[in-house]
Amino acid sequence: MPRITPDWAPHSELEWDMKLYSECSGFYTFDLTYHSVLDDELKELVAHTFNPTTLHIRGKSDRIAIHYEYPISFKWESKTHESSKHHDMTLELLPLAQHIRNCAMGVRCLYGYRSPYDGRDYGFWAKETPRPRVVMIPTNRWTKEGVEYFKSIAELVFDPKTIKYISVSRGSGDPFVIIDKEEKEKMADWKDLIDREIDKDDQ
Repeated sequence: MPRITPDWAPHSELEWDMKLYSECSGFYTFDLTYHSVLDDELKELVAHTFNPTTLHIRGKSDRIAIHYEYPISFKWESKTHESSKHHDMTLELLPLAQHIRNCAMGVRCLYGYRSPYDGRDYGFWAKETPRPRVVMIPTNRWTKEGVEYFKSIAELVFDPKTIKYISVSRGSGDPFVIIDKEEKEKMADWKDLIDREIDKDDQ
């Protein structure tokens, strides 16, 4: 998938908007990314070591929000897509799979998504992740063992029939899922999803 860096303007703007909206709604938010909470030496080790443990650390959610008044807390991810031709939703496989699996333990994660080409925001809870059209696993960026590992992760949460293997020449090389534009456009705005959580506890 195309590499979206944290300082890419649409991504950083969405991240800021989600933080600001959450805080204005009564949440305290803080950073959970490994490159923010680990020291430089450990950060380098995690970034350049391939095994399930370090991949788990790298795939942890960006942020967490905890409400001051109500017993509401959730992790959240801000995501964008840089393709001006394709308006499907693309998401990294491993973090998404981790969030879906954590739902079984009651851990909640909100995905906020912004399409910079139509200016709209979308969102979904990991527990309600739409079925992807396809799960893409690049084969030329990983060892055979790595490809098998990602395949096993994809099969834990998605239909094995949706898994496809590709060769990539650009982008991060991370496995990713594609959710159809039509599915994306059924989603509520992430702001509405936050509001609904507060409304439930305010009744």
